[in-house]
Amino acid sequence: MFSDDKGFTLAEVMVAIMILMVGLLALLQATNFAMSHNLNNQLRTEAIAYGDEIMARELAKPFALISTAYHCQPQNGCIQESAQRQIGYGFVTYNVNRVNSSVTTNTTSVQVTVSWTYKGVNYSHSLSSLASM
Repeated sequence: MFSDDKGFTLAEVMVAIMILMVGLLALLQATNFAMSHNLNNQLRTEAIAYGDEIMARELAKPFALISTAYHCQPQNGCIQESAQRQIGYGFVTYNVNRVNSSVTTNTTSVQVTVSWTYKGVNYSHSLSSLASM
């Protein structure tokens, strides 16, 4: 009178749960990956904005005040300027190295390098411009 072909067996339910769990874990991993890359892009964008701010300050000076005498070399561990910027709920320290060099008597090259560390990896972004009389 009763038919045994209705419903799911326990094995079928367990297999379905395992398949769903693998899919959801893959989705969670993709979300973590996307969030990490998004934060990395935000850090780079902030570094570019900060470097642009430093470059604008340097180029706003009169030509005679753009010094070419002092060369801060990053490989020697020299840091001319450092600032903490808020990214999300945390702070990131950006270090700025500025190198000015004379190209001609009327032209000076200005190079600004912004560096920061994210997840133990060092990153940097460089900006270059020329200032003329």
